[in-house]
Parts: sequence; structure tokens; C-alpha cells
Amino acid sequence: MLRKTLSAIALGAALLLPCAFSPAAAFSATLDQDDLAAIEQIVEKGVAKRLAPVNRTLAMMQDEGVTPTEVAGGIGYIVGIGGLLAWGASRRKRD
Repeated sequence: MLRKTLSAIALGAALLLPCAFSPAAAFSATLDQDDLAAIEQIVEKGVAKRLAPVNRTLAMMQDEGVTPTEVAGGIGYIVGIGGLLAWGASRRKRD
């Protein structure tokens, strides 16, 4: 019996409290442009701090230029295409 009474009181309190006090309504009236600018500045600092490693990595990737691996890969493509053309030409001569 006591358990049911306490749960009913808790349920009633949970239903009534949001109506009695709304934090969003209390704080929305006190925010002005200076507060919003300060919040925006804090968020921008946090995002910049989190993105700094990504920006460094991107900058390093762009500054590398042409690497020897890329040169070797390009030469390999050219030799491979030349080989395919030579193979195709030799097949036509046989037929």
C-alpha cells in the first residue's frame, strides 16, 4: 500500500514539475547579443581545437608534391598500356 502511494506521488510530481518551472523560458529572456557572441566564440574555439590535427594532416598532404612512388606508378601505367598495344598488334599479324 505504501509503495503504491509513493509511486503515485512520484508520478504526480513528475507530471507537475515541468509545468511549474521551465528552464528554457527562464534563460531565453536573459540571453542578449553579447552572450550569444560569447557562446559563438567559445564554440568556434572548441571546433578549431578539435580540427587542428586534421588541418595539419591536410596541409602536409598538399605540400608533398610528386613522390618517387607516383613517378614509378606512372611509368608502370605507360609500360603496361604499351604492352597491351604490342600484344594486340601481334595478335592481328597472326590472323
